[in-house]
Amino acid sequence: MIIDATHVKELIHLIHLGQRGEDTFLELKGVAKNNYKVNGDNFAKELSSFANTRGGHIFLGVEDDGTVSGIGNGQQADALMRQVTQICQDKMQPPIVTTLSRVVVEEKSILVVEVPGFSPHRPYSVNGVFSIRDGSQSRPALGHELRRLLESENFHYDERPIQGSSMDDLDTSIFQSFC
Repeated sequence: MIIDATHVKELIHLIHLGQRGEDTFLELKGVAKNNYKVNGDNFAKELSSFANTRGGHIFLGVEDDGTVSGIGNGQQADALMRQVTQICQDKMQPPIVTTLSRVVVEEKSILVVEVPGFSPHRPYSVNGVFSIRDGSQSRPALGHELRRLLESENFHYDERPIQGSSMDDLDTSIFQSFC
């Protein structure tokens, strides 16, 4: 789900009010204290856990309490975007494609990383470890969870059910032509 700037601002406002926080679909990561960079291995683990669960968003430049610390000046923000892209390609197995969006909140830029919730390329691992999102935490998948991830590896978009559809939506003459 692509998230727009208005929604990002509303989420941060709700975090400030204590009505929202990190959860299965949202991770907040301040980067100002680390020279506007992320820890590669930890960030890759977060990406992997979202991608192996149901996807989500990582707000870089936002502290756990919702304080917007930002992603630095233009050069620092560009470097952070390149770092995130590099982590997606080099630390993830298989490599993953995310959507990156810069959003201005409280006069500071943040980076919104959208991690896809379903990919025919999953499961994703980092250093041989398959992680999942469990509430507001990322953790290694347990045996039965890993089996389920591996079973879903060959699941494709055209095999997913279409919500709200029924047998009445099928053109039976076309269906019978395949029999």
